[in-house]
Amino acid sequence: MNIMADRQLSYDQKLVQLKVLEDNYTYVLLWATKALVVDPGDGKEVWTFIEKQKLTLENILITHYHSDHAGGGVYLKKKTGCKIIGPEDKRILELDRSVDGEEELILGPFSIEVLSTPGHTNPHIVYFFRDLDLLFSGDLLFSGGAGRLFEGTPQEMWNSLKKVMALPDDTSIYCGHEYTVKNLEFAHQIEPDNPEILVHLDRVKRLVNEGKSTIPSLLVDEKRINPFLRVDSQPLKDHLGLPNADPITVFAHLRKLKDKW
Repeated sequence: MNIMADRQLSYDQKLVQLKVLEDNYTYVLLWATKALVVDPGDGKEVWTFIEKQKLTLENILITHYHSDHAGGGVYLKKKTGCKIIGPEDKRILELDRSVDGEEELILGPFSIEVLSTPGHTNPHIVYFFRDLDLLFSGDLLFSGGAGRLFEGTPQEMWNSLKKVMALPDDTSIYCGHEYTVKNLEFAHQIEPDNPEILVHLDRVKRLVNEGKSTIPSLLVDEKRINPFLRVDSQPLKDHLGLPNADPITVFAHLRKLKDKW
């Protein structure tokens, strides 16, 4: 378990970012002596933190069933008696409450909007803390990239990404993996004339070399540097040789290129 960063949200609220497994991020939100966890890929690592901080774990939020996001849920539930919340999916073990798009959760001091975002898996959901402008995006959206299509279609994934793009520009995106350098290297190849990509790539390389996290990123920046959010950009379409293509066609082409890259 590696504490990569912590962020004070208010006088008694904090967000702690844990790096677990190889490149996964798990997030712990604390208020007073209580906590909730987002996507515990490794239950033992998270429990070490919870126990050391003498916290009461009340809830777990799961974005999708993959074990590197949900695999620690049962362990933590047995340790603490906490509730597991996530999309309706039999592949998420011991789910206590299922949620879907347009639902609102009130957990401790947090008001959380649930967005249905299929594509990477079906189902997949993300959690938006509107009062704090925080988005926990699972494997939908990464800094500089987007999730693979294991179970969904390009149209489903693009529609899901558009929901995120409609959030406030100053939304901080906390994704599930540290993929940023590779994503931006690919983005630079796709848009070599986009100077903002190089600026961000230089910055995140420095962070990684210093042993720091590249996450969160801001939505306003992602709209400028993330090719998967720029599929209606004419320069990008021109570079791909798809000047008149619709966004879904461009997205599908980009996804295939990235999968082989």
